[in-house]
Amino acid sequence: MIADEAFRDRFAVRYYRWALADFFSEIDAGFPRIREITGPQAWRLLSFMDLLQPDEKRVLASGLVKRWNTRAVTLTKESPTQAELASVEAFIGWAPGEMTLQEREIARQKAAGNWSPATRQNIRRILDAELSPALGSRQKGGSGEATYVRELAGLELHTIIDTGARTSMLSYGHLIVSNGRRFWPEYISVFSWMGVAGQTDWSDIRDAEVSRAVRSLRDCCELFINVLPSLVSGPIDKQ
Repeated sequence: MIADEAFRDRFAVRYYRWALADFFSEIDAGFPRIREITGPQAWRLLSFMDLLQPDEKRVLASGLVKRWNTRAVTLTKESPTQAELASVEAFIGWAPGEMTLQEREIARQKAAGNWSPATRQNIRRILDAELSPALGSRQKGGSGEATYVRELAGLELHTIIDTGARTSMLSYGHLIVSNGRRFWPEYISVFSWMGVAGQTDWSDIRDAEVSRAVRSLRDCCELFINVLPSLVSGPIDKQ
C-alpha cells in the first residue's frame, strides 16, 4: 500500500474520531476495559474520573484525545475548548495524595507479607499461549520483549509486548508499518488513543492474576485489530 501524506491525513482523522467515540463509550459503560488494567495509570484515571460529573468526564476525554491527535485537530479545525484545556490541566496536575486507594491496599498487603508477585517466566508462558493466534506470527525480540507481526488492511501491524521493564510487569504497543517504514509515528495502545499515556502498563500482578491480565491485554489488542481496516478505508465525516 502506498501511504502518502494525503492517506496519512485521512487516517489521522478517522483515528481521532474513533478514539474519541471509544473513550465516550468506555465512560458510558463505567470503564470496564480500564478497570481490567492493573497499575497506577489506570487507577489514577479512574480516581480522577470519580470526582467528575458525567458531562465533565466527556469534556476531559475530549481534551485528552485532542491533546494526542494534533494533526487531526488541525485538519478538522476542532481546537480544544477552554473547558477541555482546563480539564486536562487539572488532570495532569492532580495528585491523589501519595497513592491511590488501590496502591495503598497493595502496600498494606505487602507489608503484611500477603503479596507475592508473578514471575516474569509465568507471564511469558501465558502470553505465548494466548496471543499468537490473534496478533500474528511471533518474531525475535530483545530481552523481555516479543514482537508479533500481522498483515492487515494492506499494512503490517507490529505488536510489541514487553515483560522486562523495571516499572511495569507487562506493557504493549502497536506499530503500523507500510513498505518497511513506520506509517504512523507513535506507538498505539489503549492509553495512547485515549491521550492518557504513551504506553499501556500492567503492574502488581500475582501469579493467580496473570491469565486475567493477559486477557485484558489481548482484548485491548483485538479491539484495535478489528477497527484498523475501517480506519484505513472508512468514512472521515464527523459521526
